[in-house]
Amino acid sequence: MLDYSFTRPIRFEDLRLLMQQTTWMGNRTPEGVQRMLQDSVVVSVWSGDQLVGFGRAVTDHVYRAFIEDIVVDEKHRHAGVGSELMSRLVDHLKDVEEIQLGCVEELVSFYGALGFERSSQPKMILRRDSR
Repeated sequence: MLDYSFTRPIRFEDLRLLMQQTTWMGNRTPEGVQRMLQDSVVVSVWSGDQLVGFGRAVTDHVYRAFIEDIVVDEKHRHAGVGSELMSRLVDHLKDVEEIQLGCVEELVSFYGALGFERSSQPKMILRRDSR
């Protein structure tokens, strides 16, 4: 049985195993991850003491939220964990006017099934070196 939580503490060591399964989280530092966890709405998925899913949102809690870093352990993918994680995160943000996310093309149908739509607005990014 899986436990979904918005309050269970996450250690860097817990998240590191999931980060290694992504192309975008692998170079994050313990200090950066700790700060990220403090400044985000975080939902975690646990199988006993093992973190098997993680997602977060950055939000003002009124007008906008941006969902980031949705990741499910490879052994738990295609079993509904990602859908349930997203459902709980979106429900947690129910008072927010607009929820956005970015994704790769192969995940468009996954997020589309959850009610997200493609945006016609361009996406602009200002990148800085990792801190």
